[in-house]
Amino acid sequence: MSGSRRATATSCASVLEWDDGRPLSRTVVPVGSYNVQHADGWVLTPSLGHGDLCILDDEGRVLRSEKVARSSHDACVVTAA
Repeated sequence: MSGSRRATATSCASVLEWDDGRPLSRTVVPVGSYNVQHADGWVLTPSLGHGDLCILDDEGRVLRSEKVARSSHDACVVTAA
């Protein structure tokens, strides 16, 4: 979608995707997933209270979700050229 504006946000237990203000998808993620990072086709959301890290594709589909620590506040995407 050329020229579209896309947004990704979390709401405690779901990831919400919008395109130009229209809702695209809602995906259930671990409870406490407040922070969200989006880059290079990946969406990461860590669960603060449970330590789960959920990895989604840029369409909002869960690719992987697993416990990585007792608590997880931030996540980032690192890519190499």
